[in-house]
Amino acid sequence: KNSFKCLAGKKMLNISEQGDVCLCEMLADPALGNLREFNYVPGKILNLPASIERLERIKNKGCNCHWDCAIYGSTLFGGVGGYRKIISNMF
Repeated sequence: KNSFKCLAGKKMLNISEQGDVCLCEMLADPALGNLREFNYVPGKILNLPASIERLERIKNKGCNCHWDCAIYGSTLFGGVGGYRKIISNMF
């Protein structure tokens, strides 16, 4: 299990070149929705029941991916506590 809280869908999103929105690249299939179908407002896609369910799954079960962009974003936006936890796990 990772030593950081995954913030995919909260502080970062992945948007494909076709406009498909997903929480992160590791959770890209299936996409949550397409920006063109939601008037280019990502918040509308994130409020869909399927999106809320995926966000709850990440919140409750955590995430164990090794995607560097998600790890960096989660660590950066997780605050100083995220760095402390990582450093404490190193020793």
